[in-house]
Amino acid sequence: MRIQVHFEPHYQARIAALMRECGSQTYKELFNDALTLLQWAVCEAKAGRHIVTSDNQREVRLVMPILMAAASQTHI
Repeated sequence: MRIQVHFEPHYQARIAALMRECGSQTYKELFNDALTLLQWAVCEAKAGRHIVTSDNQREVRLVMPILMAAASQTHI
C-alpha cells in the first residue's frame, strides 16, 4: 500500500526532529514504530487499562481522543 500525506511545515519540522531524536533512518521506520506504539495503546485502552507515566512523585495519564474512542467501543 502506498499512502501520500501532506504535512504543514510545522509538522515537517516536528517529524524531522523526532527522527533525529530516535535515530530513525526513514519515514517508513518512524511510522512503523509509531503505528506499533499506537496499536499497543489501543489494545490497552480496549482492555480497560490506562497509559501512565510516573516519576515516583506524580503520575500523568495519556489522554487522546483515539484511545477514548477505542475504550468506548468495548463497552457497547
